[in-house]
Amino acid sequence: MAAYTEKMSNRKRRGIAIIISLMMMVLVIMFVTAMVITFPTTVESSRDSAEGRMAQAAAQCGVDYAWCRLQERPTWKGDGAGNGLATTISTPHLTVVEDHGDVWGFLNDSLGNKSQFRIRFNWHDGAGGGDALSNPATMIPTEFVSYNNLDKAASADVYRADPNSTAAVTQNPSKFSNPLAQYSCCVLVEGLAGTGLSRTTVAAPLPAPGAGRVVRQTLEVDLGRPTLANLDSAVYGGKISAGGAGQVVDVESKAQAAPRSRTLSDIAFSGGAKYQTPAGGSIVASDAAFNSVPSAGPAPTIVHEDINSQRKKYLSVKMTDIAQATPADPQLPAGTYVWRATGVLDYYPTDFAGTIPTGAPAATFHNSAELTAHMGATGTPILLDKTTFTLQYNTNIYVQPQGTIKSLAIVPEPTIATVLEDRPKNLFQGTSTSAPVLTGTGDITMKGSLIGKGSVTTTGDMTFQGASVFESDPGKNVAIYAGGNVTMEQIPPEVATNLNPGNASSQGHHHSMHHHGHSSFNFFGMGMSSTGMINSSSTVITNRLGPLDGNDVMIAGLVYAGGNFTTNLGSGTMYVRGAVVAYGGNADAGDLPGTPGKGGEVVVNSKGAQFTFDPTYVVSSMSLNSATRLSLTLQNRY
Repeated sequence: MAAYTEKMSNRKRRGIAIIISLMMMVLVIMFVTAMVITFPTTVESSRDSAEGRMAQAAAQCGVDYAWCRLQERPTWKGDGAGNGLATTISTPHLTVVEDHGDVWGFLNDSLGNKSQFRIRFNWHDGAGGGDALSNPATMIPTEFVSYNNLDKAASADVYRADPNSTAAVTQNPSKFSNPLAQYSCCVLVEGLAGTGLSRTTVAAPLPAPGAGRVVRQTLEVDLGRPTLANLDSAVYGGKISAGGAGQVVDVESKAQAAPRSRTLSDIAFSGGAKYQTPAGGSIVASDAAFNSVPSAGPAPTIVHEDINSQRKKYLSVKMTDIAQATPADPQLPAGTYVWRATGVLDYYPTDFAGTIPTGAPAATFHNSAELTAHMGATGTPILLDKTTFTLQYNTNIYVQPQGTIKSLAIVPEPTIATVLEDRPKNLFQGTSTSAPVLTGTGDITMKGSLIGKGSVTTTGDMTFQGASVFESDPGKNVAIYAGGNVTMEQIPPEVATNLNPGNASSQGHHHSMHHHGHSSFNFFGMGMSSTGMINSSSTVITNRLGPLDGNDVMIAGLVYAGGNFTTNLGSGTMYVRGAVVAYGGNADAGDLPGTPGKGGEVVVNSKGAQFTFDPTYVVSSMSLNSATRLSLTLQNRY
């Protein structure tokens, strides 16, 4: 019920944002229209000055119109009703028509003088062209072509066409204006005024040859997402700490910017631990006394920013903004599920207190059908494979509270360590079009491998134990989101002895643990070279921090903790491609990052950690298509 309420609240919030954006558009247009209507009584007597100022006012009206449209729908590019033709405003003094990426604004003042604004997104290269827009009925003859890059993690080139021409855009460097930053939109608006517009209409928008003088003013603005403008760090922590001989924390970046870590305090390394990053890497810290960190290789640049400035740049993700399972999805009753050495799964309707519950279980499941009946579901939302000790999640799963019992624990009984040369597995059977989400409203504990493609989210704490290879859907979800702490625990020593690839008796088992049941899974295969982690054939490949270990945890996606993020992996290494955030507060409740008493630390108690910033996975946790606030980052006048 709580998730449903959150979902409805999220819908209301987005609805309010859209309403506010539309109201803003109406108010701005009313203001600009009024300015244009009264313009002839306030300008200088010079004819050229009047025309120039009218053109300037029309261009500004176009900027305000585009700004409001982009805040309402960030994917907007003058495309009307979805790559179509639409009249979006129709009043006696202002009419706006969007036609497949070309936008025409027609203004009439109180004396009958006409002016226009024009915005061209269309490359005029026909259906199936580089702009994914069909050509409009009447094409705008201008070299200034706008470009929407608000949903892209990389910068883009903004090209121009031939001057005063409807010619198609060619990606010719000689016609390149300026690079456009990630998550930005370049809007180029022409404002026209003069006697040459006197005969123009919505049906015939182009000034006729010889009809009279036309003055043109052009405004260029870049609009960006303030919440993503500083998306630049592999690690965000109120404090980042590590300690241990030979321990290495490696920070890299797959983005265009150099690798970076952010800390609201400092980085505390002891006992021989070292920080590793390529030349140009940096650490942004709020403790002015922090000036260096023991390094392996080039020393990172230390940049000092006060805590208030950093908090504005901290990656804040609300649970109401991420993809979740809801009570409308198949429900798994909360409680403790225990794998037995015989391959059955026992259920206890109790919160997990760190030890296996005693006494008779409330239910025992021998197969998928029994587990499905326990869930009151149809089909096979969770496949139970007793021969491989695997729970395979095939769809979104909501952990249904049982009275005061809200947590979920899936744990093996201790005797399994002496029976198996493997660990129980939680396999998320993601596909190219879907990635299952497991959502809870209490603590989630999984003592076994977390593998596949999906997401795990909860308002409580989250604890995982054992080697894992897990990837979020880069187009939709976070990988791990906990309102509380996220903790990665090592495999018990008696189990690790059988699994560690350094143990000759266990050779061949380590990678079946990682990949059993999904041999096509390709962790870090997205553009990685031969120094990546694991390829699709499950072969060990050299990585930046040495050979793989039975306690390694590998996650591609955003790992977000409202509290602390801690790795207790012993001989293992924590690998994350995306970003790690220890927020230290409840973003949904409006807490600032690093709120006193709410955690926010990144603690590495492992052989090492390898954090690779990849915005592709980070931005997927946010809605890039919903109504949003945009800020002005650049303005030029031609």
